[in-house]
Amino acid sequence: MTGLSSMQTGSTPKAPLLKNFAGRQVPALRNAKLPDAIVTVKSQSSHNAILNADGLASTMATVYAKPSLLAKFILKDVGASSTVDTEEAALAAMRELTQEITGIIEANQHEYVGSGGRGDVALDGQHAMATNFLSGDVSFVSMLVGKDNGKAKKFGFDTPSPDEKVLSAQSGASANSKSAAPKKQSKALPATKEPVVPAKEISELKISSEAASEPTTVKAQRRIDVVAEYEKTQEQRSALNLVVVGHVDAGKSTLMGHLLYALGQVNERTLRKFEREAEKIGKGSFAYAWVLDETDEERARGVTMDIATSSFETAHRRFTLLDAPGHRDFVPNMISGASRADVAVLVVDASTGGFESGFDGDGQTREHAQLIRALGVRQVVVAVNKLDMVQWNADRYTEIVGRLQTFMQGCGFLKDNVRFVPVSGLGGVNLAKRASDVAELAWYRDGDSPGACLVELLDTFEQPQRVVAGAFRLAVTDFFRGGTAGSAGSISASGRIAQGNVQVGDTVTVVPGGASGVVRAIDVGFEAQDWAVAGDEVVIQVHGLDMQQLALGAVLCGPEQPITAVTCFEAQIAVFDPAVPITNGFPALVHVQSVSVQGSVRRIIETFDARTGEVKRRNPRHIRKGATARVEIVTESALCLELFKDAKDLGRIMLRRGGETVAAGIVTALK
Repeated sequence: MTGLSSMQTGSTPKAPLLKNFAGRQVPALRNAKLPDAIVTVKSQSSHNAILNADGLASTMATVYAKPSLLAKFILKDVGASSTVDTEEAALAAMRELTQEITGIIEANQHEYVGSGGRGDVALDGQHAMATNFLSGDVSFVSMLVGKDNGKAKKFGFDTPSPDEKVLSAQSGASANSKSAAPKKQSKALPATKEPVVPAKEISELKISSEAASEPTTVKAQRRIDVVAEYEKTQEQRSALNLVVVGHVDAGKSTLMGHLLYALGQVNERTLRKFEREAEKIGKGSFAYAWVLDETDEERARGVTMDIATSSFETAHRRFTLLDAPGHRDFVPNMISGASRADVAVLVVDASTGGFESGFDGDGQTREHAQLIRALGVRQVVVAVNKLDMVQWNADRYTEIVGRLQTFMQGCGFLKDNVRFVPVSGLGGVNLAKRASDVAELAWYRDGDSPGACLVELLDTFEQPQRVVAGAFRLAVTDFFRGGTAGSAGSISASGRIAQGNVQVGDTVTVVPGGASGVVRAIDVGFEAQDWAVAGDEVVIQVHGLDMQQLALGAVLCGPEQPITAVTCFEAQIAVFDPAVPITNGFPALVHVQSVSVQGSVRRIIETFDARTGEVKRRNPRHIRKGATARVEIVTESALCLELFKDAKDLGRIMLRRGGETVAAGIVTALK
């Protein structure tokens, strides 16, 4: 097979031509107007087939009159700027590509045995293969060009493909006859048995900007100015992540399950089913809790063990509900959920001895309040639950409010950002509507009307500020194969966008690891969207990643500004109430978002006054309860961290030891 005749010398692309054409990466060929170039292919029978540069054969009945893939590669998605003679470059590239294709055919003759049973391919075979290539045979080009690296592939054509067998069977032809297998035709052209007269000039094919609307043209994804779109809809955006925390026996799941039922998120039939099943195991009062406690172990033990997720809407807000476990054994799971929250509901038990067991001693009310504040939550509604068990006693309610108000302010909450509401989760009183029919609650008033119910208080939560224009950061809290329909080969990752924005078509990188993929779909609050911004709880479907390249705690980010993974950093910490003082070498679990790793306080740098910033002591031997210090922390494995001043959500840490939280702080330096 000879090359293109009448070729002029042109610049040759540096990268392999197959890869360049497959990826449409040849800038010198932009806006090339291809002339008629003739290729002569000699067959074994010595007859000549004349091929035009547009890839059409004027003498072969098996060739369809359509532009070759070569022409499409050269002319698709191109700009008008070029400093090279594009006509010369096009001719030179076509010559190089033809020679490369011919060499591949000759080197792999044994792979392309015809249906006639011959053990080799003569020039007739080369003639057919070259004709198929230049005529735009998709299967042949996909065989030659590797999807990932552009290298030549081997693929046998001696048997029909599975699709051809199915089509052949449907048309009544014999499945064993290769000649009966239907050939793929362009949808734009009708099938015909007669040779089609080819276009004489490539310009007649109208592969240009004017023909962009033709079915054969694939348009690039239109980029969205996400920041501008967000600013347009900012006032209407109402999504908030709500975490529900509190002591293990405070009734969190029952309260929120009943609230979901009252708001219509759970139908009557489902609730009655839960009631029957709960009665069978002697836990009839747990029916509302089963709305959120879905696993058999949680239902059997009557204890929430992991974060349960649901959603509901109020008049002005749309909430993603995160029901956190209250047992001390599952505090790491609680931290994982609270790290994704914007606002919180702290549930306390008002029954006799109930509040004291959660607030004093080893109860989790104190620790949960400290943790949510350390994780950045600023607005809290305290639901004083089970008040019906003390006959809605106003004195009991006032006592609890007084003790908690002082404590919450000590944790760093502003007084106006902490509000209280009396409720009964099991009875459903004062949840979705005001308790105007409860005589014992007459003391809870808002002027002349009954006091606000829980839903009304939730509806007044303010939207926090979002860093939408920053570098994209998504801490992975879960990942799985697939996702939506047509998602084969994709991995879905869920979590809350800490900052920045993402849209369909973006390339994202996994840190640690450095693997990259392309975003194919985005779900925000269980609805498909084209883009998402900081604060959104999302499921992102990424193509090109493997399950082994993701892990809990990994961060998806933009390839231009990846996050840093470190094993040593400095932090400013506030010490809670550790059983023993913190010293140099103090071992602890370091929690960041949904991941925890073993680490230690390698060095205590200094202690200082939290209000004035004045240094009290440098290189102290130990730090005790209530101290504020700057320390150096090392971990056994890398953590994805940002400076707190750059990204607040990814710049917060917690230190835990022996089942208790000993300190929390912010990252001030990465090493």
